Amino acid sequence: MKTASGSDPGQDTARVLLWFGREQAALALARSALAPAQTTLRVLDTVEQLGGADRRGCIGVVVAAHACPGWRTLPARLRHAWPEAPPIIVLLDDEAAAEGRVPGADVHLLATAADWPERLRGVLRAAATPATTTAAEQAAPLPGFDTARPAVDLRGLRATFAELGADASEIEALVVTYLNELPAAFARLEHAVGAGELETAASAAHALKSPSATLGAAALAELLRRLEEMARSGDLSHARHLLELIRLESERVSDALARELGGGGA
Repeated sequence: MKTASGSDPGQDTARVLLWFGREQAALALARSALAPAQTTLRVLDTVEQLGGADRRGCIGVVVAAHACPGWRTLPARLRHAWPEAPPIIVLLDDEAAAEGRVPGADVHLLATAADWPERLRGVLRAAATPATTTAAEQAAPLPGFDTARPAVDLRGLRATFAELGADASEIEALVVTYLNELPAAFARLEHAVGAGELETAASAAHALKSPSATLGAAALAELLRRLEEMARSGDLSHARHLLELIRLESERVSDALARELGGGGA
């Protein structure tokens, strides 16, 4: 089968990204972002082509909504045809994103965001961590990392503070404290996971989960909850893919909160 990169699709050692949608600009950006990881793009047009496709080494499937007829039902059809498929990622333009989450998709990325190729690379890097992700984890939807929705939602916190008669400066103080402590908190979590320190990893994940949830960073809090549960179960061998998503989602949260402080929030 012809590939977008021109590479031999039969190489056992190659990492492969299946791509639906023949929009050359997006393909070029993806190829450039994934080149350092030696990832081959294979362009397909229909779900039926999966049957004849060499899927060895596949680390993800991208559906480019703006260049793919029937894109909204495609992820669900892919999941039905290939239950053990790696992450199914939908690349959305603004109009498509306004329609909400896509059934069957694990990750949503905005094509209008300048950093979508880097975010795509992060998702695939997490999914392709060698020998650390179980089949069940690959089949389960990946939480978080969804740029089709805000990284934080402060409405609940604002409503609570309003009921208590507090003012906006108190929320601002919470945000500032969170942003100041976030880098060290993540570094502690990363070290604990890398060192296999179960108790420290669970404690670090829990300590970051609570303030993240308080500030409305629901996706980040869910990722941290899952990692905390892994650590408490006594096994961190499958945690690296979650840690990478936590890093990427925490960057989104940090950027969003910084905009809130600057007056750019909703």
